[in-house]
Amino acid sequence: MEEQVTRALLEKFLENQCTATETALVLKWLEHPGNEQQLHELLTGEWQKTIEDTQVENPSDEQMHQWKQRIRTLISEADNEKVYPVLKPPGKPFYLKYAAIWITTIIGFSAFWVFHNRNNQPPPVIAMVEKHNPYGQRSTIILPDSSIIYLGAGSSIQFPERFTGKTRDIRLTGEAFFEVVHNPKKAFIVHAAGVQTCVLGTSFKIEAFPNRPVSVSVATGKVSVGSLDTGSLKVKPLAVLLPGQMVSWDAATQKVTSNFIAVDGLTQWKQGKLVFQHASLSHMAEDLERWYKVKININNPKRAKEAISGVLPPTISVKDAMEVLSITGHFKYALKDSTIRIY
Repeated sequence: MEEQVTRALLEKFLENQCTATETALVLKWLEHPGNEQQLHELLTGEWQKTIEDTQVENPSDEQMHQWKQRIRTLISEADNEKVYPVLKPPGKPFYLKYAAIWITTIIGFSAFWVFHNRNNQPPPVIAMVEKHNPYGQRSTIILPDSSIIYLGAGSSIQFPERFTGKTRDIRLTGEAFFEVVHNPKKAFIVHAAGVQTCVLGTSFKIEAFPNRPVSVSVATGKVSVGSLDTGSLKVKPLAVLLPGQMVSWDAATQKVTSNFIAVDGLTQWKQGKLVFQHASLSHMAEDLERWYKVKININNPKRAKEAISGVLPPTISVKDAMEVLSITGHFKYALKDSTIRIY
């Protein structure tokens, strides 16, 4: 690089601040390919100025090379057109088509690169939050949209740190009661064991434990329930529920069962009580196992399908709970350590 053409002079040239003499000097300098490294450094500096405050990646060496080649072509075209400096009155800035070409190329290429990168960058990864309750424990969870989940014992829930898409998607294993904040523009969808429950704003309870039918019961509002076909990935409508209605889906038998339930029972469960509404003896045993951390065996398999109803406070002991339920369900039991035998 010639001593008279400094980096400061080149920057002055890019800012259209050169005199006629300085401009001629710079243009002469640009004709020499030996100044490649200086040009590279200058272009990189201008690049950083142009994309300041953005988060795009710097261009590769190949992209910088293509950019510089484009500038040389434009300058060559300007020479062929015999465009010469136009003198301005003393004290006025000296404008040159070469500088205009250079600056336009820098701005245009930079703008394209920023736009291209912003539109091709993958969407930000949203962290997922997972909550799990061990046996004997319940919890209340407030979601990013202020909806509330009352999560049962031995149950898990998964949801994004914030709802950024067109829907509010939740994944449930176990049981939970939902109080959903109304949002007509963003549906609230609970995915549980192949069943999708979709609402805009309402309250309902879902039970989705392994090896048993999934059930959805509605306390307020309207709920749409469907099953996911794993082959086609399409959702098959099962039911549209109103308050006091329930639907259960048995994936093993592909059977849909509808019924009416007492809304008070849902409210009582939300408050922490043990609620059984026409539950089978086997399902009652499973619920008690999760709450009391005990093992319950039913000696007579025929009795496992018998229905039982009852409401128990969460603080009642396992022995007192079994006393009440045995009277209601007309069965006998034996309790030893943490094992209960029903016969």
